[in-house]
Amino acid sequence: MRTNMRKLLFILLLPALHVYAQTLPELLTLTFRHNDAVKSFDFRAQAAESKAGTAGIYPDPQMMFTINQIPWPGGNPVTEAYSQEISVSQMIMTGGKLGSMRNAELKSIPIIEAQKKEYKARLASQIAGSYYNLWIMDQEIELQRRYHHLITKLINLFSAQSSSGSRTAELISLRSESAVAEVNLNKMISERRSMELMLLGQMGISDSLLSGITPSILPSDTLSSLETVMQIHGNPQISVMHAMEEMIEAEKDALSREIYPDLMAELMFMRMPLGMPLTTKTDPDMIHDLGKGETEYMYGLRFSLTLPFLPGYSARVKHSVDEKHLLKSAAVLERENMKRMIERESVSLREEYLTTAEIIKKYKNEVLPLLRQNIGLLESLFSSGQADLNAVLREEKMYIMNEMELLSLIKKLLSLRARYILFTDIDKLSQEGQL
Repeated sequence: MRTNMRKLLFILLLPALHVYAQTLPELLTLTFRHNDAVKSFDFRAQAAESKAGTAGIYPDPQMMFTINQIPWPGGNPVTEAYSQEISVSQMIMTGGKLGSMRNAELKSIPIIEAQKKEYKARLASQIAGSYYNLWIMDQEIELQRRYHHLITKLINLFSAQSSSGSRTAELISLRSESAVAEVNLNKMISERRSMELMLLGQMGISDSLLSGITPSILPSDTLSSLETVMQIHGNPQISVMHAMEEMIEAEKDALSREIYPDLMAELMFMRMPLGMPLTTKTDPDMIHDLGKGETEYMYGLRFSLTLPFLPGYSARVKHSVDEKHLLKSAAVLERENMKRMIERESVSLREEYLTTAEIIKKYKNEVLPLLRQNIGLLESLFSSGQADLNAVLREEKMYIMNEMELLSLIKKLLSLRARYILFTDIDKLSQEGQL
């Protein structure tokens, strides 16, 4: 029996064995610093920046080497070929195409940054919900211990008065209730550990960084209003959609510049092992030693333009630009619709939050103080012999039950706070200490 009691005491005291209590901002800071999924967004942003760097570079130059008209069979390509040519060409893009393409690629970086904030807000909401539940569980376990202790007092009281049949019946009922309370206490401790493990899993950090969590919440945290939180703009979902609109606009600008022609410049150098070739129209005065075996050299320049602005071909550019324009219009409408939905949900959360906060104030300022006042009065009557001890203990039991009801309301309040994190700029919340 003693061994089992020691084990039970060890389990009950286990939450208190951690070195210190951790606040929610501390856990979130630790998560954002070490969570691999959060860090992956930084690499994605760097990858997008590298991709944008390639978009601002001209197309690769081309080099071509040609040997023309080699006698066959047995011709020597070096001394008997008609000509040997080497040319280098470069496509030159006009109309600021390279800059616009690079700008369009760079617009993906704000999207990744906004997605990172959205992910952090979602992760913070999950962690906050589990963190608050863990804190509530600790308070419920403490109340359950008090409740079990109170029933033990009643059992001791009725054991001394068990001579009457009514007291014997009450004693059996209390012992049954005590057994149930003990089972519930062990069950709550087990559920508390499961919630702690789930919270550690949500944080996604190495087990070596944090093996256990003891939550710490100031009493004011359970009644703080959402007014200051609601004034913080920068909803992460809206930020992602807005960044996508800007990228579509940049892509539209890049496509519109396709109407400008591209210039192909080519420099050619030619070697003729047999000299300048002769034709039937060559002026005899120009012949001299031409074509008699003396090697000669020449160079040439060639320029060509694409003509995308011509009727019929420019329609391709127009249709592409119209597509992006329509996509942006659709994105704007989707963002406005999302904004209205979020605003309505935020108002609903706020109303529910403030209503719950008012009920909590009623419990703290009226219900519990009146119950405590009644307990004090019964204690005074008991000390003067005008009331039974069991009446005092039963009133204590009622007080604990109302404290549990208060905890359920606080749990709801904290759950609303955790849900509201989804609609906020998590970085700004952290900076302004609103978590």
